[in-house]
Amino acid sequence: MEEKWKDIKGYEGLYQVSDWGRIKRIKYANNLKGKSTNKLPDFFNCNKILKGFLAENGYKRIMLCKNGIGKRYPVHRLVAQAFIPNPLNKPQINHINGIKTDNRPENLEWCTASENQKHAYKNGLKNNSANCFKKGHVPSNIQYITFNNETHTIKEWSEITHIKAGTLMARKNKYNWDIERMLSEKPYIGKNQFSKNI
Repeated sequence: MEEKWKDIKGYEGLYQVSDWGRIKRIKYANNLKGKSTNKLPDFFNCNKILKGFLAENGYKRIMLCKNGIGKRYPVHRLVAQAFIPNPLNKPQINHINGIKTDNRPENLEWCTASENQKHAYKNGLKNNSANCFKKGHVPSNIQYITFNNETHTIKEWSEITHIKAGTLMARKNKYNWDIERMLSEKPYIGKNQFSKNI
């Protein structure tokens, strides 16, 4: 299949993006603050494929320069803007197969933030436990709380008390890991039981 190239919007005549997810410089942008690029060696003006770099979030990014100003762009966004129509003006781009470095147009789709998140959870690319660890929290199924001589995980306490696990975790963090205030607000009826009418 022949590689197709299109000008990058805002960088016409300087850079192009292909349907293979590659970026090339077709002319050297003047980064010499007023000095002529005619004195530069020939290799600056040839069609050069740019390598880019891998960002911490796993997405490939590229530096584009114009009028002495460099700016970094996600490669998948440049590909989508050039090759994929966006009639609904959706703000985000989803990698359909979950591979962040696969920037071919057939693997990209415009989406909303909600659609992007749902796709990530549905395909196992993201999970709540991972987010908790990333934010410095421990997932509710491995956080233990002792109250009235009973020790359970937050998840288990949630099932016992009918208080959402997220609420328990938030209260636990708010009161410096002291959860008794929250649990004491629920009338304790017996072992492993709280009133469901409250």
